[in-house]
Amino acid sequence: IRNISDLWRCKEFENENLVYVNIDKKDFKEIIAKHNPSVYIHTAWNDVAGKKKKDWNTQIENILFTTQMLTLANELGIKKIISFGSQAEYGNFNGRINEETVCNPVIPYGAAKLAALTVFKSFCETHSINWFWIRLFSLYGTREDKNWLIPSVIENAFYNKPMELTGCEQCYDYIYSKDFTLAII
Repeated sequence: IRNISDLWRCKEFENENLVYVNIDKKDFKEIIAKHNPSVYIHTAWNDVAGKKKKDWNTQIENILFTTQMLTLANELGIKKIISFGSQAEYGNFNGRINEETVCNPVIPYGAAKLAALTVFKSFCETHSINWFWIRLFSLYGTREDKNWLIPSVIENAFYNKPMELTGCEQCYDYIYSKDFTLAII
């Protein structure tokens, strides 16, 4: 977690096996090491919504943090790392995307994710770490921010209110958050 983390979505999952480590604290690496993890799931990407997606400095910091976490994972002897990419790595596209679709990011967030993949793959292969890069498209679920598309549609329909939309050029493929979680497990 971070100092600014809001954990309300996690309350039902809390148990004695779940340990929060605040990566904004100076000793976070030592705390992680104490727990002797065998798998690392890297989801610590800062500023993924709004204007910060277009801020180069913020996105470059995410690549640097990914590199720091890879180094820590290697130091701890972790041999499996799962990390998440983004549909933004593909840039603008028409039609369906598959693993062979060429990436052509058009915003700093997508470019940084793609750069992080290159670092991630090279690092893991060099250090014999089993790695997975999962390009995440759009999730939806019960605890999704109310400003995202599906909760907004539901709320506006429920209250019979008109909804502000873009030009509706986007083609997104959604997956339910619990289905996604089961796939990761």
